[in-house]
Amino acid sequence: VPVWSATMCDYRAHTGADIASPVGSEVIASSSGRVCKVWNDPMMGRAVTIDHGDDIYTTYMNLGEELLVSVGDKVGMGQAIGAVGTSSLTEVAEEPHIHLEMKIGGKYVDPLEYMSSGEYNEFEE
Repeated sequence: VPVWSATMCDYRAHTGADIASPVGSEVIASSSGRVCKVWNDPMMGRAVTIDHGDDIYTTYMNLGEELLVSVGDKVGMGQAIGAVGTSSLTEVAEEPHIHLEMKIGGKYVDPLEYMSSGEYNEFEE
């Protein structure tokens, strides 16, 4: 479903969920896995993708400059990976947030349908 972009002043596909949070707020891994990609997306800003196995991936975009993970790092559920930033050029007019995408079997899904609002388990190092 196309979503209005206040920044771009048009409707566009929105392949994830925006989770409002103040700039600098800690961003945590939604589940355990291994960091498979870290990059600067020209439109969505600083980004990290975590491979959770079984062809399940989460991508966190609009992160701040300083990340706490690198490609190849093993992360646990609830582990900090970075902070909310303002690096997304296409969403800069929106309130501060993290843009979260999730793919299962190569297809985008609504990440909020797979998350609980309850407490997370501590990760194992």
